[in-house]
Amino acid sequence: MLAAVVLALPDPARGVLWEVVPLAAVTALAIGIRRHRPPAAAGWWLVTAGVAAWTGADLLWTAWYVAAGGDAAALPLWLDLLYIPMYPLLAAGLYRLSRLSAPSGEGEGEGVTLDAVVVVVGLALLQWTMIFQAFSGGEDLRSAEHIMTLICMTLDLVVAFAAVRLWLRYGVRNTSYRMLGLGVAALIAGDAVFTATLVGDGNPGMAVLHGPGAELLGTGAWMLWLVLMGTAALHPSMAESGRSASGTALTFTRGGLFLAVACAGPVSFVLSLDSEQVTLNRFDIAFPMLLLTGLSVFLLIRMLAATGTAQRHARRLDEQAAELSRALEEQNALQQLLSHRSMHDPLTGLSNRALFTDRLEQATARRSPTARHALLLLDLDGFKHVNDSYGHPVGDQLLIQAGRRLRTVVRESDTLARFGGDEFAILLEDVTSEEAGEVAGRVVEAIAESFTVSGEVLHLTVSVGLHMIAEAMEAQEALRDADLALYAAKAAGKNQISV
Repeated sequence: MLAAVVLALPDPARGVLWEVVPLAAVTALAIGIRRHRPPAAAGWWLVTAGVAAWTGADLLWTAWYVAAGGDAAALPLWLDLLYIPMYPLLAAGLYRLSRLSAPSGEGEGEGVTLDAVVVVVGLALLQWTMIFQAFSGGEDLRSAEHIMTLICMTLDLVVAFAAVRLWLRYGVRNTSYRMLGLGVAALIAGDAVFTATLVGDGNPGMAVLHGPGAELLGTGAWMLWLVLMGTAALHPSMAESGRSASGTALTFTRGGLFLAVACAGPVSFVLSLDSEQVTLNRFDIAFPMLLLTGLSVFLLIRMLAATGTAQRHARRLDEQAAELSRALEEQNALQQLLSHRSMHDPLTGLSNRALFTDRLEQATARRSPTARHALLLLDLDGFKHVNDSYGHPVGDQLLIQAGRRLRTVVRESDTLARFGGDEFAILLEDVTSEEAGEVAGRVVEAIAESFTVSGEVLHLTVSVGLHMIAEAMEAQEALRDADLALYAAKAAGKNQISV
């Protein structure tokens, strides 16, 4: 509102009262930093210092202008030089904002920097064809004012690089940074309009700005720059600056931006030619071609960098997929191992009581009316004496050998388990009582053979309780009946089979 009021005032009053706007911008920047405490406060203070330097120079220029009675030609050159520090301060602040508060990532900074260089080289080509070429004759370069404007326009490219780098890194996700970018665009536009007004009528490029409204347009652009700088600092998104970076890939939006930048320079060069006189010297052609070549080179480098980044990401994804596959294989193997251990005896590797009971329940559940199953419970006679006389390590080895012998007696379809201690169990499915008795006999014969453990020859016998499952019954009932048969075999003197 204040800026609009100042612009509406007549020239003498506008030239004096408009200084309120830069002062307000500096104040707003300082208040915003103090209030929001952004992550990259140092960058914001550099931006504030740049705006403050420009404000101080402009205040002094206005005071000298008023004292000289409105004669701009009477102002000394050093007054113009006071504006110069603003550009490096502003550029350093913007660059620090994009550098310190952005998340790290491989190739991220390089890609953003290349993108910013492409945009700035395209902007330089546009500046040459629209503004700088009008000064190339040498006549205007004798004016200190003209030299100062060209220096400021060149420094605008440095500020543009930092602003574009910041904008490309954060895109439109942060309102505060978006305002900073628009403010820099307004600053460059104001410098361009002011420079164009010094070229004079008849020169190519900016003839549209040769008129009474050009000064008002330039002043309005500078005022917009100051307003946006202050507003960016006061906006609440300033406190979140640097926490929501956008991607750095070569997206469709960036591709469109690069296309516009690559075409703007050549198109403006063609449009700037005088239709009645198209004679150009070598310098008029060589410098734009040099910039255009540089732009093409940077676009090629950016494309190669994007390709390299994509390849690195692809390799990283392949490595992550391979690691994930290995992790899944290890997890499956671990699950199988844990499942095996939960269902098998850790000493002999035979099924344990839980797995045996499950198999027994399934066998009794699917028993047909004509099928019969046999349940054998075994107990090694004299095993306690071996443990007490030779120690538990010898007893463990004896159990392992006994388990191996029992494996040779049963079929693949049968279930052999160790319940604990010296107690074993065998489930024979779909057998007759004669077949079950034969298996029980082979068990007794297998255990009766001598064992050799740690150089010691040991002799054991086995008691067998045999229960034929002839009708549907619970697994625990079948185990109880087989247990009763085992007790009967032991009570009968051991080393025998009780049915």
